[in-house]
Amino acid sequence: MHLDDLKRDVALREANLVNRRSLAVADGKRLAAAARAAATPIRIGVVGMATGFLMGRGGPTTAVGNQALAASITSTIGLIGALVQQVTARKGLPPAHTAAGAVDIVET
Repeated sequence: MHLDDLKRDVALREANLVNRRSLAVADGKRLAAAARAAATPIRIGVVGMATGFLMGRGGPTTAVGNQALAASITSTIGLIGALVQQVTARKGLPPAHTAAGAVDIVET
């Protein structure tokens, strides 16, 4: 092989490598978005079970204690929701208030 043939071969292989890397990065982003979308129902279920467990552990001891526990859990859930919205806004993702919005996030 001549030197020009070797240079052309190296250039082709480098272009192929760059193309495969960009495809791998795009696939990784799509996988991360899909994993996030799939994890949302799991997070909702875990929070619901944890809330039910904490409310059950509170028991019918006193009404004031149960109301305080319910208020603290409600405010904590609101805080988590606000933090999730803030992270979503920082990443520039559209809010997924509807199923169509969630599908758009997964597809991007």
